[in-house]
Amino acid sequence: MVVVLAAGATAAAPGVGGHHGQRLDGGADDATSSHNTLPNQGPSLRSVCYYIIMLPVNPKFYEYDNIQKKVSDFTPAKIKYIEESTLLKTVEKINLAALLLGYKHITDVAIGLENEEQIIEELQKLNLTFAKNYYYHEETKYEWIQVAINKPVLDYVIERREALTVLEAGVLYGYPISASLAYDGMLEKRWFDKSIAEYYLSGVFSKPYTENERAHFEKIWGHIIKVSPRLVAEALGEYKEYRQSNATSEDEE
Repeated sequence: MVVVLAAGATAAAPGVGGHHGQRLDGGADDATSSHNTLPNQGPSLRSVCYYIIMLPVNPKFYEYDNIQKKVSDFTPAKIKYIEESTLLKTVEKINLAALLLGYKHITDVAIGLENEEQIIEELQKLNLTFAKNYYYHEETKYEWIQVAINKPVLDYVIERREALTVLEAGVLYGYPISASLAYDGMLEKRWFDKSIAEYYLSGVFSKPYTENERAHFEKIWGHIIKVSPRLVAEALGEYKEYRQSNATSEDEE
């Protein structure tokens, strides 16, 4: 939380809640300084802006050069290459497009023994930042390709793979915060038949913020429609098959 006070404002001295404030002009935050104390008025703020940081209490900052911070950018050529891929699944194509358009910070691509080299070659041609990731379940190792917008984000995910929280993962995958809170058990979940956008892009929905979350995914889908009608047509065909298969299963029950 950041509290900013405009020049000339009056407020309690810095250090509220046990945290020391810091002037935006880089000056000292001593409440008794003559610079920020009016005569006979005790501690106050005068002619400067202050901010009070509430969280995180122990921040860690990363040092990367600007070249490493550069994100994987969108180009029509990259979308065309994704469209024409015969190795990538439709859902992977959709999520790679969302990442290139700036709606996701990470996404996943499945690999198998028979196609790993070809998948890696395709991702290299797209000039994407990626690395193999994995987890163990009952002594079985599951692997996939972790794609990220840049090296710092990829390093963060790989280095914290055992400690990454649900909320962190939700933010990185581009899910709304409220949906991530619901997935983590802090908000009620809501279930319903998903639209095509939600089928490919969403996860869990929260009960109190469903409409905001649905609007978020429809916005992304609208952008993908503009840049790749071909990809959307592919997705629509697959989505119709899914709906028909579900309807048939329900009729049989």
